[in-house]
Amino acid sequence: MPPEQTPHSISCIIYTDGQVIIGEVRSLHWRLSDALNSLTQNYLMMFNVRRKTLGRGPEDEEQLARYLVRVDAIVLALPTEAQEQVDMVQSESHRTLRVPRGPIRTTLRTHAWVMEGILHLPEGVELLQHMHYRQRSFLPMT
Repeated sequence: MPPEQTPHSISCIIYTDGQVIIGEVRSLHWRLSDALNSLTQNYLMMFNVRRKTLGRGPEDEEQLARYLVRVDAIVLALPTEAQEQVDMVQSESHRTLRVPRGPIRTTLRTHAWVMEGILHLPEGVELLQHMHYRQRSFLPMT
């Protein structure tokens, strides 16, 4: 199998309304947001999982070899490895194909969290325009 088609693991933390799920996602993509946006099923298979129910003690934590998460249940997904490490792995030719992006300081609010960070949008695109016409469910944010 060519190197660009070999799945690799992305370590991440997934939050749903009732759980914290720590584990790995296997994907052809390097970024977690790209891996989530490219799913063709309504679920995400995670590997080497530690699952904990929110509001319970550490004794409630389960360790599982595999765990299915409904994509529509994901409230927040965080990669646990730094983006710089991911960028170093990507080929130089892949980087030259990227659309230039600019940072926009943003506050995202859900019913459970408020996140402050930076969205990286294509240059010349306004935030509201991007949110209204976006075709992806998951937005990369640093």
